[in-house]
Amino acid sequence: MTQRCTPFAEGTSSRRGPHPGEGSSADGSALDTVLFEQMEESVSVFRCDATYLYVNAAAERLAGKKCEELLGRILWEAFPGMEGGPFHRAFLRVVETGQAEEFEHYYEPWGRWFRPRIHRSGERIYVFSRETTGERLRADALLMHTRILESMTEGVSLSDESGVIVYTNPAEDRMFGYGPGELLGMQNLQLVNGIIARLRAEGHWEGELQNRRRDGTPFTTEARISALHLGGKPHWLCVQKDVTEQKRIEADRASAYAFTEQLYEQTRLAEQRAAFLALASEVLSSSLDKGEILGSLASLSVPTLGDWCAVDVATPEGEVRRLAMVHLQPERVAQASAFLAKYPVTLQDSGGVGKVLRTGTTEFVHDVTDELIDRTVPDPEHRRDLRALGIRSLISVPLISRGKTLAALTLVYADSQRRYTEADVRLAEDLARRAATSLDNGLLYQEAQGAIRARDSFLSIASHELNTPLTSLNLNVQALQRTLQRAASGALSQELVHAKLQSVQRQIRRLGNLIHELLDISRITAGKLRLEPEEVDLAVLARDLALRFSDDLIRAGGELRLETPEAVVGIWDRLRLEQILQNLLSNAIKYGGGLPIEVEVRSDAERALIVVRDQGIGISTEDQARLFQRFERLASERHYSGFGLGLWIVRQILDAMGGRIHVQSEPGQGSVFTVELPRRLPESPPPPGA
Repeated sequence: MTQRCTPFAEGTSSRRGPHPGEGSSADGSALDTVLFEQMEESVSVFRCDATYLYVNAAAERLAGKKCEELLGRILWEAFPGMEGGPFHRAFLRVVETGQAEEFEHYYEPWGRWFRPRIHRSGERIYVFSRETTGERLRADALLMHTRILESMTEGVSLSDESGVIVYTNPAEDRMFGYGPGELLGMQNLQLVNGIIARLRAEGHWEGELQNRRRDGTPFTTEARISALHLGGKPHWLCVQKDVTEQKRIEADRASAYAFTEQLYEQTRLAEQRAAFLALASEVLSSSLDKGEILGSLASLSVPTLGDWCAVDVATPEGEVRRLAMVHLQPERVAQASAFLAKYPVTLQDSGGVGKVLRTGTTEFVHDVTDELIDRTVPDPEHRRDLRALGIRSLISVPLISRGKTLAALTLVYADSQRRYTEADVRLAEDLARRAATSLDNGLLYQEAQGAIRARDSFLSIASHELNTPLTSLNLNVQALQRTLQRAASGALSQELVHAKLQSVQRQIRRLGNLIHELLDISRITAGKLRLEPEEVDLAVLARDLALRFSDDLIRAGGELRLETPEAVVGIWDRLRLEQILQNLLSNAIKYGGGLPIEVEVRSDAERALIVVRDQGIGISTEDQARLFQRFERLASERHYSGFGLGLWIVRQILDAMGGRIHVQSEPGQGSVFTVELPRRLPESPPPPGA
């Protein structure tokens, strides 16, 4: 056993135990020595002048020196760095006052912290000391960690095993809208709702948490949660950052990016559509033929605008006729044609092509679902055949020009599984407008060609019609000249002269009528047809005109049966009314075949009626539609003279007078023309007695 230095002796010795001859005091010192040697705390005993009297083993370890090096030496000499320091000053105060002191000080030469307790007992000074460097470092570390936690912008919370919050840093409190310490003791619902199980199994968790502040405002955090064992129990450390604003910025950035992408895609599609429409305009304008235009329209549309394309028109008979249908696979065209033959489109259809042609409005079905087919097609077989076509989406747009629906363009997605959008509808309508313009140009060209042909025909007829009375007039004048020459020799025939003069008058009258017709067409076309209203008795006018046509009736071999009341008085333009009757009677005589002609005049309080009935060649239903058009001649000009203007002029005069005319006729059964006239012209005063 190692021998320890004996304390409390006046000097130094290597013997353990009490100093010989000290009696009870030595016994007490021995007892203290035993106790001091068992203490882990450093114990040093000094005289009042700071001379070492005793150090225990802990003091030796603390000082790094053996007791033989210390006993009998003055503390300040053994450790010069203490002189004048906090320990030195406290030691002197205790020597002077006898009051014990305890404090913590830093011994710079060693770079270590100590906590000494200094007591005075008689002439001895007892110093109990322990090193606190580790505690101080731990305290400093804890303070540093605390300050770090308090300065963090991320929220930090610690929850116990059941999710009850036991610690939050200021950032966590601010993030949730609470004051310091107000979150403690609350249940962390995010942990309770499923995350604890993951933490028990894996020890950590990362992800986004959806939270609510104290005022109910929602916000999002990115959280990292780790398992810690404190006091032998699991705890959950959560570090989270409010990313609500970041999410908003990211969402705005994503939205801006998506908008840019969408804008780019729209620009790209717009360029493609513009290029397509430019090509379509070029192709559609390359022909004036209706069939070629519609065929080109269908071919252009596949596959750019659809898997299928069809063009339909409404016929004058009220039926729907398909002019073109295109698909890249011929067997699909045959399939669609068979379907159309089995289920023909009609103008009375409540939807689809028939409705488009009837109403001139676009039909658009984004998604042709089984539910839609079941709802709109009652027949099971029809539904089955329609599903076999595989139609997924369709657009049907009208081709409209000058308010008239010329055709319907139908685009279908089927095999490609694509769906049409509103942008596709606008593109289809734009294409339809261009196609309609091309069709209208073709129609206008045909009308212009027809007008040119009509003009040439009219000029030929006019030349013939004007030349005929002039030739006859010239012959009669020459005959009169010869007659007058013979009269010089005394052989003048009064009857012959009279007959020649009547013929001259007829030819002059005929020339006058032809010239008046030409003047009328000029006035009507220029919108300068004037009416001069006055009181006219239609019955008297009809009777006078019947007498005037008596010679013409005799030459035609027919008779006129006139039926009129005593008087039919109205406010009309006398000359124009006479022109109406004259044209109707001339036509009846011309086409009546020498059979009786009936003219009837009657009236009521509001209107007057003129009915002219002949028993001549009649007019077919097809020809009746163009009967009142300009330059229309339904019979050969070789057999019937005239410009083809009479009935057109009658219609124009009646329109100006607020009246109307219609015809009933069948080929070989004669014709009945009925004129309806208001008793007074528009905005003219009422006739007397009306």
